[in-house]
Amino acid sequence: MKFDEKQIAPPKNWQTFESLCLSIFKKVWRDPLAQKNGRQGQPQAGTDVFGRPAYDNENFHGVQCKGKDHFEGEVTEKELREEVDKALTFTPKLADWVLATTGKKDAAIEEVARNITKEHQAKGLFPVQVMAWEDLQALMAQHPAVIAEFYPEHTPIE
Repeated sequence: MKFDEKQIAPPKNWQTFESLCLSIFKKVWRDPLAQKNGRQGQPQAGTDVFGRPAYDNENFHGVQCKGKDHFEGEVTEKELREEVDKALTFTPKLADWVLATTGKKDAAIEEVARNITKEHQAKGLFPVQVMAWEDLQALMAQHPAVIAEFYPEHTPIE
């Protein structure tokens, strides 16, 4: 069975989830120098992880990590808008921004993200995307090294 066909629980610990997101986006962006933004307790401008993707090396992209109870928690519109507002203060300005969550997919919050993206387009600001746990799991499935690091018991046998 493929990794993205399994029901894999997200990390319970938010620091582990943040580290997992860093590993995923290092691979997705093909940026080995992507890093966490600051340290615990410091203001992070709505961005826990940032990097410069190989496909857009001129610009910074950011990810805000939000741990939720995988079976109950969902990102709210208020929470999304608050995090977007914080990300607008990141310097230099971001070219792309993702809210990554351990919560489940939600069509309504994805619609809010698309509408914010549309508003941002008119102002020359970054697009907004919400990636739920199953989206992140699908990204991990494309990067066996990330699976080996965080879910070694599910590492594909070659």
